[in-house]
Amino acid sequence: EYGLYSKVKNEVAFHRHAEMHVRNIFITNDNYIWIGTSHGLFRYSITLGRLDPLASKHADFFDVQSNLYITRVFEDSKGVLWIATNSKGLFEYHHQADSLIHHEYLIQDGINEVGNQPRAIFEDSRNQLWIGTKTDGLFKYDRERKIFISISTPYNLISNTVYNIIEDEQKNLWMGTHGGITRYNPASNSFDNFSTRHGLQGSVFETNAHLITTNGYLMMGLS
Repeated sequence: EYGLYSKVKNEVAFHRHAEMHVRNIFITNDNYIWIGTSHGLFRYSITLGRLDPLASKHADFFDVQSNLYITRVFEDSKGVLWIATNSKGLFEYHHQADSLIHHEYLIQDGINEVGNQPRAIFEDSRNQLWIGTKTDGLFKYDRERKIFISISTPYNLISNTVYNIIEDEQKNLWMGTHGGITRYNPASNSFDNFSTRHGLQGSVFETNAHLITTNGYLMMGLS
C-alpha cells in the first residue's frame, strides 16, 4: 500500500505513518520531514510521530490536498525551502517571514517563458543553488539579484531534461538526464557528455534517484 513508512534498525517490519502518494521527502534540521506528493506538500514531525501542519497564512498551499504534483523539496543553507512542481513552476518559502514566492517560470521577461517544470534542486559546496528542468536544461540562482540564469543550451547539454545534480570533489556538477550524463565545470563553463557509448547501462535517469557515497562514488538510478 502507498504511504510514508519507517523501519527501526534490527526490526523486521516497516511502520506506516501516512496514507498518501509520496514522490519525495526531505528531512530538515528542525526534525521535520517534508513530504512531496502527487497531491500537495505535507509536513511530518519526527518528534511527535505524526503529520504536523505548518502554521502559516498560506493554508491553501501547505498540508492540504491540492492539484500540485511535487517533484522535489529542498532546504538550502539559508533555511529557504524550495518546492518544485510538475508543471506549475518553483515555490520559495521563507519560514521566519512566512513568505511564499511563486516562480511560475524561472525566466519570464516578456519574450521568453521557460523553466516551469523543475525537476532537480541542488546547492553546491559554494552555496550556489542550481535548478534542473524537464525541458529547459540547467539554471543557477543569483541570490543578490534574485533572478535565475540559464546556463545550458541544447548544444552543450546531452539532454535538456535534467533529473539529478551531484557535485564531486573537484566541484564539477554531474547531471543525470533523459539522454545520459553531463559533467559541468562551473569554473570553466565547460560541458562533457557521456552516453551508452561510454559504458552507461542506459540513457534515461530517474528523478530523486541519486547519491554520493562516503568514498566518493557517484550513483544514479536508471529507468
